[in-house]
Amino acid sequence: MKSIICGDVKDRLRQSNYLWMIIFLIFAVCLVDLPNASYYTLLVSLNYFAQMNNVTWIIMSVMTVFGFLMPPIEWVFIKNAEEIDRSNRIYTWMFSTSLNKQSYVVGKFISNVIILLSLWLTIVFVTAIIGIIKFPDELSLLISRLPNFLIFLPGIIAIAACALLFENFKSLRGTFGTVIGIVGYFVIYATTTFKSTLWNFLNFSDSSIIINLIHNDAQKNNVVNANISVLGTSTHANLEKHNLFFSPIALTTQDTIMFLLQLLLAVVVLGIVYYTLHDFTIYNSQPIIKGHEEVYNSSIKVNKAKKYSSYKKKSSILGMILGELKREWYGTSTIRKAILIIIWVIAWSVPAKSTMEVLAFLFLLGLKYYDHLGTTIINTGIFNFIGSINKARNNQFFAETIAALLITIVILMPAIIKNQIFGIYLSFAVATVLLCEMFGRLTRSVRPIQLISVCYWFVYLNGGNLLSNSLYYIVIAIVSLVILFLNEATFLKDNRKI
Repeated sequence: MKSIICGDVKDRLRQSNYLWMIIFLIFAVCLVDLPNASYYTLLVSLNYFAQMNNVTWIIMSVMTVFGFLMPPIEWVFIKNAEEIDRSNRIYTWMFSTSLNKQSYVVGKFISNVIILLSLWLTIVFVTAIIGIIKFPDELSLLISRLPNFLIFLPGIIAIAACALLFENFKSLRGTFGTVIGIVGYFVIYATTTFKSTLWNFLNFSDSSIIINLIHNDAQKNNVVNANISVLGTSTHANLEKHNLFFSPIALTTQDTIMFLLQLLLAVVVLGIVYYTLHDFTIYNSQPIIKGHEEVYNSSIKVNKAKKYSSYKKKSSILGMILGELKREWYGTSTIRKAILIIIWVIAWSVPAKSTMEVLAFLFLLGLKYYDHLGTTIINTGIFNFIGSINKARNNQFFAETIAALLITIVILMPAIIKNQIFGIYLSFAVATVLLCEMFGRLTRSVRPIQLISVCYWFVYLNGGNLLSNSLYYIVIAIVSLVILFLNEATFLKDNRKI
């Protein structure tokens, strides 16, 4: 078991995604209290309390934002622990030795917990540094409030276990399972944070404890119904206002029961993982290396493959675009197609101002297509293969990009028609496709786009004015295109040396 834990942790720490995640968390925590910023991360009864004027505000602001944001980020980051072993055939090799399933499951679970704890420690450490720099005279107050972050540990343990459970079922291993987990979290968060329910323990953010603490501290300062907002803007000065110092978290009996239920859930989930873990012999029949034709056709239904092959035989760009569109259509399950179509139809029926809120969930459910842009052709070796064919790589990139752009425009059509605005949505579509293609080519991983999508729609659904200026998306599109061009030029230069 020790070798599994050490090997898995070392392998993940070596990955560039882990470094980028650490950089992202450091950058995000630093944004909590920028000097002279036009926004506040946390606002509490603005007309009564002075805002962000002591170190406890920094701690509570970070806890409020990351308490909500971290569970989906953690879910995206660790959800392929078993899949990596399957794709590398380590899974088969380990179960052909004396290793038992119990050691494998517990080892993977502990490695998940260690990775998530490293992210948690990064947030705590950076928060402490910012607090010391901003309020050097309140060191004792900072030390007494940092233990508040401990309330996130039971949720981390539960997420580490649930990620393994999803990996045990084929239909939930990919992007679909990731999106289901994220959407499910959003629903649970909305239904449990502000009221007590029987399933409060499923809210791994434990945000209800944070909200209750804010309300209780405000009530101690003669504010019965405190107004709380996250990522709000303010031009009010903090002069002649009351000071609010947030207290250390004191767990109630209900909070303790909730934590115990989360830990119990993790144990139960690990038991289910143990009894449902597939035997290694299932994978013995799989070829180690798939040919490019097999990979290209792997998502096509058998009864449709023959019909689809006519599109591949066409040498025209139009034929390639149609081939990409049809490949994605037949590579999507019937249930998912039905859900996507239903949500798209709902977007036509809601008021114009609510259209993009509905489409946000559509983008998350359709994330599988976007996060695989650029990765499939790299990881399967097709990128190298078609490099030997004249203009094949450029044609493939053009066809894949145009197909993704057409899909994006179709998704956005309800918002375009209702709001009668095309420019901003077109620039958003182009930037989205090129950004996905760029990250897919550079990282060979679906995680960066999954993470960016979660963060983007989180900010948007919480009032972020992200679709107001097309210039931002034009800049993103140009930068992504330049990086793709440089990446292609570097690849060709290296090949010439060989």
